[in-house]
Amino acid sequence: MYSSAKLTTSFCINQESERKVTKEEASAYAKAKGYLFVECSAKTRENVEKCFQDLSGKILQVPNLAEQAKNTSKPQPKPPQTAPPKPDGCCTIQ
Repeated sequence: MYSSAKLTTSFCINQESERKVTKEEASAYAKAKGYLFVECSAKTRENVEKCFQDLSGKILQVPNLAEQAKNTSKPQPKPPQTAPPKPDGCCTIQ
């Protein structure tokens, strides 16, 4: 079983009038799930750094999370695609 660190983030806190979920509801949801909760705004940069700090701090607290990451296979890069040779033209040897 994998350990994890999860963060619930409320974006666009600078657009209060368009909010669909209250801060209290979002915070309660995150707490019930055992997630971190941070409100932030990419536009004003408010709390953006806090999101990363809180999440990275939680990752360091979760036992075996760093070890699991080391043991997880990394995706292999796709080989470069080459165009099929043209039957005739400037790039064909005749």
